[in-house]
Amino acid sequence: MSTRQQPTADSARVASPPGPASVRVACRVHGGLVEYDGYSNDAWLPGVPTC
Repeated sequence: MSTRQQPTADSARVASPPGPASVRVACRVHGGLVEYDGYSNDAWLPGVPTC
């Protein structure tokens, strides 16, 4: 898992937590389209309220 400058997979990484880590997320943003296993979504962290 990495923190990026912008909500896109090709954006520069700005931080990565060491090893296993718990992360609290307050809200999500729409960003680059992510496609995985037949699904696509531009809302990173689905199920989390929008900022």
